[in-house]
Amino acid sequence: MIINTGYTMVPALKKLWKEGFGDEDRYIDLFFSKRFKPENTFAYMEKGFPVSIASVLEASLYHNGTFIPAWYIYGVTTSSSYRGKGYGTAVIEHINKMYPAAFLVPSSEDLIAFYIRRGFLPAFSMKELVFHGNDLNIKEKNIKSETVFPDEYKNIRDSCFTKNGYICWDAQAIAYALEENSLLGGCALKVQLNDKKKSNGIILYRIQNNELFVSETTLPLPVLRDTVCMLMKQRGVCVCRVRCQTGKANPGRPFGLLRSDITIRNGYCNLVLD
Repeated sequence: MIINTGYTMVPALKKLWKEGFGDEDRYIDLFFSKRFKPENTFAYMEKGFPVSIASVLEASLYHNGTFIPAWYIYGVTTSSSYRGKGYGTAVIEHINKMYPAAFLVPSSEDLIAFYIRRGFLPAFSMKELVFHGNDLNIKEKNIKSETVFPDEYKNIRDSCFTKNGYICWDAQAIAYALEENSLLGGCALKVQLNDKKKSNGIILYRIQNNELFVSETTLPLPVLRDTVCMLMKQRGVCVCRVRCQTGKANPGRPFGLLRSDITIRNGYCNLVLD
């Protein structure tokens, strides 16, 4: 039986999340205190306990000049004792019946075929830039940067990325993504661009696997190179990986899947809490 969860079920949901993903308690606590909504979390129940779960997070998808509701399927996991019984599949199909447009980012390539069989199709892509500190050879520059607030981040992000296939998050979702990144030791900066308007770009980064990982940025390449060079020196790392929006000249790699009546190719989907 599949049900909407409730707040009384949170301890059991946290235990299942811990088993499935191995996250630290503080990370799990952050999600359940800031993003968990019982009405948007579904559980397959066995003997009165949740054994398979998935949440949906509200977003918007830009298509042909307008934003349409889209739902991000997140935190899909099944207890090891109940895997192979089709419970996770049942939860996903239950969500499919409730939401006309849903998207997700498979945690591994092995799962892509699984989701395609359930109506999801490749829709989003991403490219990765890699910088090596020893190869940059950039002179020290005065990079004007400061901490960016969620509303500012959202405005800059929307201004840069809005086109067909763009996944837009509301201010609450942006605030959570920045807080999650901060919990992981990262930071979000507003960086002044070298233009006459003195406009700003954003960069969201943290240290991951002893490298500087930029999960999102709107900085043009020259400013990006200077900025990551500065950040690598500050953090004492020699490699930086940057997740970027794709373009016509560089379609990048598949990143996320969409189930919807509309067709999207090479859309931009990010801040997916992966």
